[in-house]
Amino acid sequence: MITRPTATEINSAIDEITSHEVFHRSPLMCAFLRYVASETMAGRESRINAYSVAIDALKKNPTFDPQADPSVRVLAKRLRDSLDTYYSRANGFNVMIIMRPGSYVPVFEKVAYYPRVF
Repeated sequence: MITRPTATEINSAIDEITSHEVFHRSPLMCAFLRYVASETMAGRESRINAYSVAIDALKKNPTFDPQADPSVRVLAKRLRDSLDTYYSRANGFNVMIIMRPGSYVPVFEKVAYYPRVF
């Protein structure tokens, strides 16, 4: 059975993720992750789309056109790949944030904490 983590656990996981070497040099990816997570936790996941991410998280100009500018889609792909890399390298975690292809809405899963053994 999958248990949904608390907001505190999710925010703690985001802090750990964004301070990891995979993310710390990409403030846009961190802003993207924080934005979609906070909107989802607030129950506004239906509001999350390429335009809202561009304007609210990435501070693009209000004339941003997601059909003409693929930058949000490209960053979403980088975010998904970076989350995969983070979870493959992390030294233990108890919350997974999953970004499925085709969606900007994250899924939060509480998992058993297993520290990695090297």
